[in-house]
Amino acid sequence: MHNYRQIIGTLNFWIFLCLVASLPFTHAVIRPLWVIWLISWALELRWICKPQPIGPRLRQLVPVMAVALWVGWEVCSVLWSADPAATWGTFGRHINLLAVLIICIFGVNEQYKASVILRTLIVSSVLSVGVYLLMHYWIDNAEAALSDEIQPSRSLDWVHLEELTYWIKHRLYYATMLTLSLIGVVFLLPEHIRAHGRWQAVTLSVLASLVLLAGIWWSSSRMSMVNVVVLAGLWAVIRTPGWKKLLLAVAFVSLASVFAWVLVVHTPHSYMRPGEEFEFSPKEILAFSPEQEEPSFEPRIAIWHTVFESPSDYLAHGIGAGCSKGYLTEKYRAHGWIRFADRAYSPHNQYLTECIELGLLAGVLFLLLWLFLPFCYQGRTREFALFPAVVLLLNMLTESFLDRIEGIFIVCFLLLLINRLACEESSRPTDL
Repeated sequence: MHNYRQIIGTLNFWIFLCLVASLPFTHAVIRPLWVIWLISWALELRWICKPQPIGPRLRQLVPVMAVALWVGWEVCSVLWSADPAATWGTFGRHINLLAVLIICIFGVNEQYKASVILRTLIVSSVLSVGVYLLMHYWIDNAEAALSDEIQPSRSLDWVHLEELTYWIKHRLYYATMLTLSLIGVVFLLPEHIRAHGRWQAVTLSVLASLVLLAGIWWSSSRMSMVNVVVLAGLWAVIRTPGWKKLLLAVAFVSLASVFAWVLVVHTPHSYMRPGEEFEFSPKEILAFSPEQEEPSFEPRIAIWHTVFESPSDYLAHGIGAGCSKGYLTEKYRAHGWIRFADRAYSPHNQYLTECIELGLLAGVLFLLLWLFLPFCYQGRTREFALFPAVVLLLNMLTESFLDRIEGIFIVCFLLLLINRLACEESSRPTDL
């Protein structure tokens, strides 16, 4: 039995490393690896053996328990859902979060080291920058190739590029993974200094940081660039001693609030013209870009205005999990926004999505979950958890992060990593 568990445990760990390495890439690779990893964890039989003592770890399990309650409320919403099929589909994606809850309760084997997991993510993210640059070059030249005189009957449309979209991952999630990798670089730096000496560790960390920052810049996601600035400010606040910490935090929050107010209030709503038709161009495969004439923030402002038009429709208990797109599509058609309706744009804000689908109370509790996530841990685990929590809080402001399977996988990974880090710190306080 011991040899069996050792073999399955090793296999489970290496599958997990492959899963971590695939996070910056397509969900077509992540999904089967995720299923295989769950099966291998179940075959390790930790769930029928004596679980880890929950008492000392109860505080660490609060976040995943809160996520479980949220998923349970989604299931309850099928009773009043406007589209029960969409509600069950949403639950089918979010059940992965319940799987993480079970794994956090019963634990993983001793081969799982937070430092090894973070290194795998960093190396994979650095390599992904090169892969996506090559794909970027390929797509930029695709139009010329398909419109060549030899193939005059072919045109570059969504069907021909559909396969490429699986490889050109949504840039928000791609840049999010790069941001999380940057956090990992900073977090691992002290350990590298102890193990390999100051200059070698700093040199490798600087090179990795430059590559990851270049990838974030190339991805042209303004939110991801804001992430880096906010995280740098957050790091400065944490490292500032005494009363200066509070002063710096107040100044930083004030500047950020003024910036957000100017961005939201003074953004022209050019997308709110009725009767606009959608014309596909090859560049749209790369999603919105600040360099384009139509910035990505404008349609979000238009969508948010639409959400606030009829708050009585959903504030009490929502319209059902997974029903926000159908609800907004009707609003788009009423406004004559053909492009929005044809593409069934989501609210592009996870907090608004929760309010529409589950009601105002659920939306507020969902926000509090991520606000207080870091404070369920102590020591270096709290310090580490603070940065991914800020990344998620920011990205959920401009994207329905958990409407996509990529976002769900990222959250599952973070919850498991933070829980594992907390277990390591409680047993070996001097480690990572």
